[in-house]
Parts: sequence; C-alpha cells; structure tokens
Amino acid sequence: MSRSRWISEELIKIKADQIGKKRERQGRVKTPDVDLVIAKQYFKKYWWLVFWWKYKKLLFTLTLIAAGAYGIYCVNTSKTLKWADWTGFGENKVSTTIKIEKDNTGKIKRTPINEELRSGKTFWDWLELSSRLAVPILIAVFGYQVQQRQKEAEQILKQDQLRAEIRTDYLKRLGVLYRRVKDARRSLRAAGLTTKFENSPDTLSDAQANAYKKEMQNLNHAQLELEALKIEAESLPAFVSINQLKENLEDMEKYLRKILKEYEKTSPILDSGIRIYWNRLKDLDEFTETAKKKTKRFNTQFSDPYYCAIKLISQNLINY
Repeated sequence: MSRSRWISEELIKIKADQIGKKRERQGRVKTPDVDLVIAKQYFKKYWWLVFWWKYKKLLFTLTLIAAGAYGIYCVNTSKTLKWADWTGFGENKVSTTIKIEKDNTGKIKRTPINEELRSGKTFWDWLELSSRLAVPILIAVFGYQVQQRQKEAEQILKQDQLRAEIRTDYLKRLGVLYRRVKDARRSLRAAGLTTKFENSPDTLSDAQANAYKKEMQNLNHAQLELEALKIEAESLPAFVSINQLKENLEDMEKYLRKILKEYEKTSPILDSGIRIYWNRLKDLDEFTETAKKKTKRFNTQFSDPYYCAIKLISQNLINY
C-alpha cells in the first residue's frame, strides 16, 4: 500500500458508495463491506490514475519547464550549453563583406572590404520590447475588465429593481386583500351580525342570511389570494430572504379558513330555508365583535400578522 499512501479513506468510501449504487441500479443487494474491499482493490490497481489526478497541475508545470529549457538551450558540438540562435541572446557577431575578383593571372581573389559588428541581444533589449508590447495588452485587458464589471453592476441593478417592483406589487396586493376583509367585517356588522352593539339577533333573518353568504364569498376570495401570496413568499427569490413572512401569511390564511369552515357547515341549512341561531356562529361572532380586546383572535391571528408582514417587506425595500 506504499504506492497508494496518498489515497484517503474518504476517497475509498466515495468509490465504495458508487459501487453500491451501481449494484442497486442492477437490482442487486447493496453490501457495504464488500463494496469497501472492492474499492480498496480498485485503487490498489489503478494507483497511478489517482496520482495523476492529484498531482496533474504539478506534473504539467514541470513538463512545461522541461520543454522550455530544452527549447531555449541546446548542446553544441563542444558539448557546452549556450542560448539557441532563435532567442537572440549570445555573443557578438562580426559580419564581413568580401569582394571577389580575378587578378592578372586569372586567379580568384577574395578581398574583405567591410566588416560590421553585430551585438547579441541582451536581456534589457528583450525587456524593453516586452514593455512596449505589454502596455497595449494591459490597456486592453483593463478595459475588458472594466466593461465586465459595468455589465455585472448593471445586471445587479436590474435585478434589484425587478425585486423592488415585485415586492411593491406584493405590498399593494396584500393591502387590497386586508381592506377587503375589513370591508366584509363592516358589512356584516351593518347587517346586524355582531355583538358589538349589544343587539345581536336570536336567529338570522333572510336579509342577514343573504349578507352572510355574500361576505363569506368575499372572504373566500381573500383566503385563496392569501394562499397564493403564501406560495409566492416561499418560492420566489425576491421573498426567500425575508424570514417569517410565510409564517405571518399562514396565520392570516388559517384565521380566514376557520371562519369559512363554519360557513361551509351552515350553508346547507341556509339553502334549505331553515333559520340559523346566532349562538351557533361563534367564529362569525368573534370576527365581527369589538376589536378592542388585545387577546381577540382577529388581532393576534390576522391584523397583527398583516402589519408584521408589511413591516418586513418595507424594511427590505429600504435596504435595496
């Protein structure tokens, strides 16, 4: 196991888990102990593969260094290292121009007429060239980065604006819903379906029964809208970060649902023409009675959660 000493136990467990899942897909029984043994044997056999994936960056870097060294340096006939000719580094060279002509005897005569000394490129020459090339490249790279950051900032700004628009619309819908419930409450009181004025009926008259049915339909629409708002609060990205918003809406929705459940029980009796006794409509009585009691369910389960939800959304709008 000396070759596989860099293989961690966590890696072996991951491989064993993959083998177990493969067994399950094939319809076979998962055996963790056997899978662990198979995973160890696998890594013992293919240790070199793990070594490559773990140290591939280092190996790649060493390969580049070796290739670069081989390309820059080469061995000459005297078996001494020198710069390759294509690099431009090296010793000074003398360029000689030779004049070829024939003398009186017809022999070819070579006469040097001009000698030019060519100095080898130095490190500073290459550095100067690199600096001249680097300036436009750096300007281009910097300009690209600035453009990318501007695009990202614009994208973030658009997202924030969209999030603010969604939350503002959400506030308006929630406010309309709350006022609709308050309007139904006042209409029921106006019809005499309340103990607030200490003149509650013994039984519901035909007019009171019709008012009861009408306002329960309005409450039903409000409850369904609250349910939709609650789903949006837990699923839309604009509201995921607002803690307790879903809980507040859920309290409001449950409160209305309880009143509607009472209506569902009494609705068949009303449709049959039988008069309903007021003392049987306890949830309706609680809904329409005075709201001065701090322990009243309308306050604790509907009105207070509404204002908490409004406050949470408004605070997040200010932060953006």
